[in-house]
Amino acid sequence: MRKKRKGFTLIELMVAVAVVGILAAVVYPSYVTYKAKGRQAHARSGLGAVRLSMEQYHNRVGWYPASGASLSQYLTGFDPSEFGSSDGKSSYTFRIVDGQQNSFRVEASGNIDDDPFLDIWEVNERGIITNTKDGEEHSDIEH
Repeated sequence: MRKKRKGFTLIELMVAVAVVGILAAVVYPSYVTYKAKGRQAHARSGLGAVRLSMEQYHNRVGWYPASGASLSQYLTGFDPSEFGSSDGKSSYTFRIVDGQQNSFRVEASGNIDDDPFLDIWEVNERGIITNTKDGEEHSDIEH
């Protein structure tokens, strides 16, 4: 009569490790995409705040700040550090790329997914937000 052994065989452990590896390979890309979309939402939120601050500035003085001007110098109520994070990957840099008397474009750029391309969002005085990601451009209107 054979004694019953307690525990797992090597084959059972190898099958369990293989199943966990396959699940991780399927789930990880979705997780990375989910985090990147969250960071992009953060940039869009920041651009909405910048647009409101730019409009307040324009109503106060009659023109928009010039290209290259510091946002924090001209805009009250906008703190770019609110749109960063502790992991350093979702930090966007906000700057005025085109500021004229009656129009502006503000850019938020950052590398959010460790690829060689920057994720770039822009907003203008009409509230149109444009995204350039990995060489592709997408536009929509902020409501």
